[in-house]
Amino acid sequence: MMSRIRKRPIVNTEEMSEDLFDSPRKVKKSQNKVSKKENDTLNDDSLFGELVSKAGYILKKGDIPNLLNCDQAIFQRDLRWSLKSHPLYRMPEIAEKFVKGLEDHIEDPVRLKWALLYTQTEKDCVTARGGQQDSLIRLCLNIEELQPCLITLLTEKLLEVANDDESSSQANIPNLVLANLKWLDCIVDSDILTAKIVDIIQGSPLKIQQEIISFVPSIVEDANHPKVAE
Repeated sequence: MMSRIRKRPIVNTEEMSEDLFDSPRKVKKSQNKVSKKENDTLNDDSLFGELVSKAGYILKKGDIPNLLNCDQAIFQRDLRWSLKSHPLYRMPEIAEKFVKGLEDHIEDPVRLKWALLYTQTEKDCVTARGGQQDSLIRLCLNIEELQPCLITLLTEKLLEVANDDESSSQANIPNLVLANLKWLDCIVDSDILTAKIVDIIQGSPLKIQQEIISFVPSIVEDANHPKVAE
């Protein structure tokens, strides 16, 4: 049970006329820029990759932020619709397959980091709320159909990296995971979330336990604080 509900641009005709007479050198430079942009894009053939791409999310290769070509609310609306109307899969199977694809995606430490960090708005997008939007993980966490499976994945991933210093040497992954769980728009099942937080505390080194405890007030509902304290 859900317990918390928490102009068209002006066309510059002068620039257009100048473009008609661009030198071959300038045209080639522009083509190279487009080619580089395409080469930076990660093509993911999984259900996860298919649906996020369809909703406007652009996964990137290497140590650079992912892109979003629309406002995050539009992305979430379209992804939610795709999950509910997929011709082959139904809930909860489609949520499980989606999160499995996401799990495979974040096996790479750099992809994990950028899935937890901000998403950059594509330059051509004029409808988004700003130049940076929520992380891929947080965008998906705030979709009710995905949240239970995703919370399980995140807690497992946090425990994995918390007990492996080498895997989190370049970024504080446990801290990033916890930050993504803060102040969610809604919590589908607060008891399960609380139980997962308790599991993390019990299975983590002391330093990580201290970090988790500092995040508890902004992750766990007030009514469940005594369960964590136990």
